[in-house]
Amino acid sequence: MYMGTNNLYIFVFSKQLNINYIILTKTFL
Repeated sequence: MYMGTNNLYIFVFSKQLNINYIILTKTFL
């Protein structure tokens, strides 16, 4: 259960990083 929750947190965190990267790219381009 802990590993599942940890993987879910990592998935959401990486997804948030991707969203921030897209926003930064669109802002500078």
